[in-house]
Amino acid sequence: MNIYNCKSCLHTGTVRDDLKEGVSVCVNCGIVQSSDLFCDIQPYYNNEYFDEFIDLECYDYYPFLGIENDIPCTFVKIAYNRATQAIKKSKCRGQNRIYIHAACVYLTCKENNIYKSYEDICRQYQIQFFNLSKGIKLYAHFSDIANETNICDNTEHILFNRYISQFTIKEKKLCVSVRKKFFELLTQCQNIMIGRSSKTVVCSILAYIFERSDICDQIAYSKTDISNYLNITIVTLNKNIKLINEFVENK
Repeated sequence: MNIYNCKSCLHTGTVRDDLKEGVSVCVNCGIVQSSDLFCDIQPYYNNEYFDEFIDLECYDYYPFLGIENDIPCTFVKIAYNRATQAIKKSKCRGQNRIYIHAACVYLTCKENNIYKSYEDICRQYQIQFFNLSKGIKLYAHFSDIANETNICDNTEHILFNRYISQFTIKEKKLCVSVRKKFFELLTQCQNIMIGRSSKTVVCSILAYIFERSDICDQIAYSKTDISNYLNITIVTLNKNIKLINEFVENK
């Protein structure tokens, strides 16, 4: 870490020299200060990705640059745009911006079936697990997705993305419908699900959605499948599905 005056926000503070990324960046505002370090690490990059990232003026995408060179640029852009919108809305400062950046990469990879574990992302961004969790929570709270779907708990959000990836839903429109319905029910059923674990809540709502007549015909998964895939008993699913049914009917 070196002490500089940031050229963008004029904040006197820490500017991180990241040798792996080849840039110096202001920790306060997240703007790249210098890319001079890039000359020292060219051998690190695969030529194919090197050319593609340079053509895209990749320094604007810090700290998405590189990331072990195995994430398609399309998804890098998606993650960048998600982070930018959330940061603008949240007005986060300092390290919280880095956490949101990391969270957006993690979530984008997860949603597009690109394997990146918590450990991979934390190692890349040189942050702790709880920092990444904080970034995901900040993103969930301030993103447009959060406003549209009323995400009420970060843990359920993470579990939903993890569990839904285990089911093959080919139609994008159908997948969006499942996601929208899930978070709608998650918000509505908070009171009747008090005392149950996050896993039980997520699995039960998914089972309820998959059993609905208007969706079930298009998704070939039963309670037995959910029980086997997600390691939860059918008795537990039946009990909670009954609660959800009663709640929806009496609403």
